[in-house]
Amino acid sequence: MSLPVSTGSSKKKAKSNVVQQVDQFWGEIESLQSDAMLCHDSKHQRFLTKLEVSQAALNHQRQQKNKELEIRLHKVDIRVHEAHSQVLNKKAETLCKGGRALALDGAA
Repeated sequence: MSLPVSTGSSKKKAKSNVVQQVDQFWGEIESLQSDAMLCHDSKHQRFLTKLEVSQAALNHQRQQKNKELEIRLHKVDIRVHEAHSQVLNKKAETLCKGGRALALDGAA
């Protein structure tokens, strides 16, 4: 009579061991899935960081280009103002010479 009881007990122990192993495997699977998600999130963060750095570099290049164009524009403005100044100086010289000629004509 003691044999059937011990057989039932060993079946329960075997079933309990199997359940524990299944639970352990599920725990390991969940841990692996969690690790995979962390890895994926980390890769995603690195990608986003690289993208942000790339965009910042492009913005910097664009700003530098704009500054270079602004400097060139100012240099052209300076040349235009210098040329305009020379024209005004020539006009003033012409007016002064014309005024002297009239003054000389009036004195004679």
